[in-house]
Amino acid sequence: MICWNCGKEVPKGAKSCKHCESKIEDLPDISPAELEPMLAAAGLTEDMLKEMRELAGEAKSADEFANMMFVGDCPKCGSKNVGNCEETRGIEDVTVGRCFDCGLMWCAECGYQLKKGETGCPHWAICKACPQDEDCPFVADTSGCPKVAGWMESVGLPGGNEPDEEGEKRDPPRGTD
Repeated sequence: MICWNCGKEVPKGAKSCKHCESKIEDLPDISPAELEPMLAAAGLTEDMLKEMRELAGEAKSADEFANMMFVGDCPKCGSKNVGNCEETRGIEDVTVGRCFDCGLMWCAECGYQLKKGETGCPHWAICKACPQDEDCPFVADTSGCPKVAGWMESVGLPGGNEPDEEGEKRDPPRGTD
């Protein structure tokens, strides 16, 4: 049997995938034709799914897969020995990445490298002060928010207003124009 989420082999009768922890019994009975519009609505392309499956194939555990997906390699030393700070006392923030080799902590959302004593990314203060709060159209990519992008530019981070590889400015998320 193949896991619907990561594409790895799962023993027959398993209730969850040992690689990505997706529940196997929750497998929706959806045809590829029905799945396509759902992936498009979620913003997932076939390339994104392929990359996720490749990462799941490389990961030795669900935690390692999550770190590969949401934390990434250390921006300072390139180490893959990283994790988030969800269970780090005083930080408790899943969006803060930590390198266990060099000690760097950074925002997994925008790349900001935390300074000594900081427990979170300053861009979250901008988000917290925003009146849109939970209805924010930039929740999937905070760098697309003009206020966050302005702050990112002011601290020297590549922001949401920078051109992409083709030299085009990124389109704002749907529902913001």
